[in-house]
Amino acid sequence: MEDHNRRQVKSLVALGVLAESPVIVGSLICIHTAEVTGSIPVSPTPRSASSWAIDRPKTRSAWTVQSPRRLFGSVSGHDAAWSLHDCISGTAAVGSSVLKVCCSSRSRVCNACRMRFALTIGVLIVVAFGGLVLLQRRLIYFPSADVPDVAVVLPGAEEVAFRTEDGLVLAGWFIPPSGSEDLFTVLVFSGNGGNRGDRSGLATALSSLGHGVMLFDYRGYGENAGSPSETGLLTDGLGAVEYLSSRVDVDAERIVYFGESLGAAVAIATSGTQSPAGLILRSPFASLAEVAAVHYPAFLSFLLWDAFPNSERISRIHVPILVVAGSADRTIPIEQSRQVHYAANDPKRFVAIEGADHNDWSLSFGSPMIDEVVSFLGDLK
Repeated sequence: MEDHNRRQVKSLVALGVLAESPVIVGSLICIHTAEVTGSIPVSPTPRSASSWAIDRPKTRSAWTVQSPRRLFGSVSGHDAAWSLHDCISGTAAVGSSVLKVCCSSRSRVCNACRMRFALTIGVLIVVAFGGLVLLQRRLIYFPSADVPDVAVVLPGAEEVAFRTEDGLVLAGWFIPPSGSEDLFTVLVFSGNGGNRGDRSGLATALSSLGHGVMLFDYRGYGENAGSPSETGLLTDGLGAVEYLSSRVDVDAERIVYFGESLGAAVAIATSGTQSPAGLILRSPFASLAEVAAVHYPAFLSFLLWDAFPNSERISRIHVPILVVAGSADRTIPIEQSRQVHYAANDPKRFVAIEGADHNDWSLSFGSPMIDEVVSFLGDLK
């Protein structure tokens, strides 16, 4: 039995050494004390910190585990080794002192275990939340620099560029309106992923009906310099409106904003400064904090650097509004789009595309969504 116990505790110590954690060793030994007992020799002079020792006292038939690495911290200035017997009985001699250290809720040893464990968990939580805070924009903005050839994805479109108020040059594509004067120019505010090339299908569908369309990329998207943020994207949106309004082939009074997902938030914010003829919002969220809570429930909203309070902002906008959402949207639940619609002023319209998820064809540029947009634009005339 003694040899069996020796092998078991040696295995426990080996596990702790492999983990390079005295706390693990102590915890494992305490757990094992129901089967093994021993004595507790205490050395006033610490051993070398390079190894763990398993000692067998000459005067006792049992053996003890000694840890020169201060298994649970310093006791009376000395490195103490707690025997398995004393872990059970609750006494340990350090010099001439006798300390009560049983493996119960009253044990200073196990209390130290718990304290160090709690501290470790606390540090990990702080590091995790710190990383989440510092890297949060990487969880919000997913730009792509791989912009396709415009001649391939949007034949006949003009490559354009404009300068923002803070000096960045942003690239885009433009198709002028064709036909009657009652057509509109639709400025598309893209979502948080990809680049303008991913919205070429929407531009094709709208331009085929004679409407003008402008696609552009935010800072940090496509080939554009800079890094995206709420303030930056609003600056980009205002720059796009200013550029589009300055063109001689565009009627500045007949510009309609189309905002997709995160782009809906940019379109709403831009409308607060430069009112469009109409505002189309595809899959808008109530606020960034509310949609973040859907995907990152443990994240604290006050740690967000960007807010995008859509429901609040849209209440101050007075233009015709169309809200389109997918009933099966798993990225932005339809309830959040309904909140935006509810907060909007009249005239307004809400349309649910049945069975559509966030990036489905029917909600991105398919006929169910395009038909609603065309109907809305027709009402603006």
